[in-house]
Amino acid sequence: MPASYKLYPGKKLIVVTYSGDLSLEDIMAIRQQGMADPEFDPDFDVIDDVSAVNTADIRYDELNLISGKSVANTGVKRALIAVTDFQKGMSNMYKVLSESHGHFFRVFDDVDKARDWIEGNSE
Repeated sequence: MPASYKLYPGKKLIVVTYSGDLSLEDIMAIRQQGMADPEFDPDFDVIDDVSAVNTADIRYDELNLISGKSVANTGVKRALIAVTDFQKGMSNMYKVLSESHGHFFRVFDDVDKARDWIEGNSE
């Protein structure tokens, strides 16, 4: 599966990493897997790393659907890591759709910058 996650309960953080050819089914599967984890907490901040995604077979309506059904509570910080123009375009579209549902995102091109923002070490 081109998706995995790692929980950091002490930091109240979940990092989800996507790679390869991403589909809606991959996203839904990793969400279900993460929510079933006994250490999962919807109040954790989230880093979604799509920097290794090559393609995404996800339609606009599907992207809108998943943006409205986040596993994270509103109010948590969510960072997207994207490096290519394709990844940045998809991330920004997801960001806009998610924000219309009350979720707050920032898009970064570097995981360290994202972690600094999540941890409150930068603006």
